[in-house]
Amino acid sequence: GSHDPWGPSDGYRINREDIELPDIALTGQEAAIVALAGRVWQDSALGDPVATSLTKLATIGIDVDSESIPLLSPTIRTDDAGFEEIIEAIQQRKSISFSYSDAQGNASERKLQPWGLLNWHDRWYVGGFDVARAEPRMFRLDRMNSKPKTFGSVGSFTRPADANLEKIAGKMFNQGGEHEAVIAVTKERA
Repeated sequence: GSHDPWGPSDGYRINREDIELPDIALTGQEAAIVALAGRVWQDSALGDPVATSLTKLATIGIDVDSESIPLLSPTIRTDDAGFEEIIEAIQQRKSISFSYSDAQGNASERKLQPWGLLNWHDRWYVGGFDVARAEPRMFRLDRMNSKPKTFGSVGSFTRPADANLEKIAGKMFNQGGEHEAVIAVTKERA
């Protein structure tokens, strides 16, 4: 309705209780983790939404200053086509289709219910349920010949609670079992 006593301009009002965030209480360690996560995604397509979210938290008094963690500089970067599209499909639980070249260079169309992304030995993979093979599979992003296209409705599949992309990758790529390493670290160093 009209809010302007001097003219016919219509407007709207929003009930403050309907849009305010609930009280959020983070410990110092939790705030540091949020700040670190923000730094991880700052150079990706999610950089702007992450910065906006951290600013909103700061306005309600939660200090998530990532500069207070100067020794850690985690980032996630990839030049692989379709990275953002895959993240969106995972979040929305929508299936994807894409053209894919196997290790021998043979191209085929793949359909996948994506469960997550995994960086395995410096390569990005998307893992999930391969619809044609009816089993969990992993696909290298740099072997995709096309950007993934989503199909189906939002929430069209459920990621199994026991889905573990590292185990799937280990079975597919047969790394020869587990190995133990002993390392020496100077006292009070990361």
